Amino acid sequence: MHVRPLAEDDAAVWQVLMWEGVEDFPSAFLMSKSEVESMTPDRCRSALAQGNTYGVVSHNSELLGFASLHLWSLERIQHRADIGPFFIRSVHQGTGAADVLMQALAAGAQAAGVNWLDLWVAEANKRAQAFYARHGFRPIGRREDAMRIAGVSETDVLMTRHLTPHLEAAGQGG
Repeated sequence: MHVRPLAEDDAAVWQVLMWEGVEDFPSAFLMSKSEVESMTPDRCRSALAQGNTYGVVSHNSELLGFASLHLWSLERIQHRADIGPFFIRSVHQGTGAADVLMQALAAGAQAAGVNWLDLWVAEANKRAQAFYARHGFRPIGRREDAMRIAGVSETDVLMTRHLTPHLEAAGQGG
């Protein structure tokens, strides 16, 4: 399997995975199922045209999952990037696809000069938190009432990963 940027031609299959994601893991997505279903093909192509969504693809070109890497253009925060959403289809969880995707995102962020990766994860999603911890993320905060799913308040945990630990050891890290 390998990781590649998703392009406008991937819009239809990406929307299917978005729908699967909000169906299987609603707290991992800001959009609701009805919002994903109402996305037009043009809206899907436009989202992928931004160039910040990456797919992990099998040897036979099946899209196993995707994630977005949000790089900041503002000078004061260019050293940070956000990941989200991060989704692997249920049938491919535990196959290493998530590891391949996360490693590619971290490498891409580091190549872009990013020092810190941030992401939000549902407080109740202990499996995802454990996965992120295995990849060097640590919890640094909480956001109560981060979203409401069917009227139920959800709390998110902010996790961060330092990509250049040698700066931290030298007393220069943030």
